[in-house]
Amino acid sequence: MPFTKYVLLLFVVMGIANCTNPTSIGTDFIGTDLISVTRVDSLSVRAQTLAPGPINVYQGQANLSRYLCGNLNDDYLGSSRSEIYGQLRVRDNTRDFNNSSIDSVVLSMRYDSTSFYGNWENEEVDIQVFRLTEAIDAEADYKSDITFMTEADPIGQKIGFKAEPSKPLTINFETSEGEIDTVTIAPQLRIPIDISIGEEILAYDSLPLSDNEVFLESFRGVKLAVESENAMLAFRLITPETRMIIYYRNENDEPAEMNLSFTDRSAVMPSFSHNYEDSEVESFIGRQDLGDSLVFTQSMAGVEAEIELPDLSDYNDLELNHASISFTLASDLPGNMTNLFPPADQVTGVRTDEDGELRLLIDAALAESQAGSREFLQDAFGGFVEEEELPDGSKREHYNLFITQFVESVRRGDVDPTFRIRPRLKNITASRSIILGPQHNEYPMKLTLVFSTP
Repeated sequence: MPFTKYVLLLFVVMGIANCTNPTSIGTDFIGTDLISVTRVDSLSVRAQTLAPGPINVYQGQANLSRYLCGNLNDDYLGSSRSEIYGQLRVRDNTRDFNNSSIDSVVLSMRYDSTSFYGNWENEEVDIQVFRLTEAIDAEADYKSDITFMTEADPIGQKIGFKAEPSKPLTINFETSEGEIDTVTIAPQLRIPIDISIGEEILAYDSLPLSDNEVFLESFRGVKLAVESENAMLAFRLITPETRMIIYYRNENDEPAEMNLSFTDRSAVMPSFSHNYEDSEVESFIGRQDLGDSLVFTQSMAGVEAEIELPDLSDYNDLELNHASISFTLASDLPGNMTNLFPPADQVTGVRTDEDGELRLLIDAALAESQAGSREFLQDAFGGFVEEEELPDGSKREHYNLFITQFVESVRRGDVDPTFRIRPRLKNITASRSIILGPQHNEYPMKLTLVFSTP
């Protein structure tokens, strides 16, 4: 019987059926026949925390929508760091720079306020820009542990500032008539760059300024690094607002500018590193016995929670109509600073295929392929944090994933019965979630299956 008939029935079934008791339900919208279903929620899954290693961050000119840069130091999840490497390309190459003189050089980077994380509102941070001495191959694939050689000293820096990702920026500029005017631009960070960089680039002959591949042989790119205690900043780099601006005066002593940009043909990528030494999660990694109580999942290249489904062979003769797994966020751990490190807004599920490649669970992939809104994703696959008020007035936060197609694939023997829970969009967001395990005494991780009964 089609799954869609049972979606509306599920809430009724869950309210009146015991763990494995069959129930007959009559319904007007599918005719007069009685539907007999069995709800099973007494099977335990197994869980553990894994450190899966580097993730994909760049695949042959497929850039990300935003980039993280900063540091986090979390008693539970250890230290995390993100740096950025990228190629700047000449955006306007028709100028004649003969007899020109440099005024200043600035790297302006558009903030992405949606992905800031940690104590960034209260913490002063430093950001440095380094020149690459090692080339990036824009046609290659790179994982998150990639690093490139740079010069020892920065070519630009901004020291001791507080990021303001939602505040428009007002800057002064000189008009062609020599007057000073102001303009308000989108929130962004402007980093002074050593004037010698502008002098060098304007001194290039016409070939590197007209052919970006030749230009990249001379100026290979930059590394961006933030020094902070607990601030993760985020930037939109593949946008016209993010650029290195060389302000100069032309041969007529008029103000002008030249722009270098991270374009859609540039190779731009984050580099993630994690250190779990002396953190709470360290002892949980790879320990299924400890996974009974808690599991951890983290963005960037951080830890993930592996879930193993139980043996379902007792139900081979029944038709599966619905499968979901729910798990509760740990809210009462000592020193768990969720004000600085809030849980992932949404998690998803992935599995390893027969070739060792990581794939979204089929339920998640189908939802993502048709996603038009947060509400659609929530209804089709779930994974968003949900809040429930308890009788004592406290609140319980939990996730719920709809995994019917995955469970059916496991029942057919097409895929292994294990999958991993990770933050959705983990390569462009900073987050972490601590989840109660399958043997928690009050809110255990729960697998719910609904079968039709012959």
